[in-house]
Amino acid sequence: MDRKIKWLIVVTIGSIFALGLIFILKERHLDRGRTLGINGLPDTTEH
Repeated sequence: MDRKIKWLIVVTIGSIFALGLIFILKERHLDRGRTLGINGLPDTTEH
């Protein structure tokens, strides 16, 4: 029973960490897509 609880905690923490990592990577990908211009070149007009 104790081993089962420990395994459940590890899986829960691992899944939360994985979801967080996926979310951060998606956000970065969206930001990178937003900074690219129409021709795929970096948009330097805002900076």
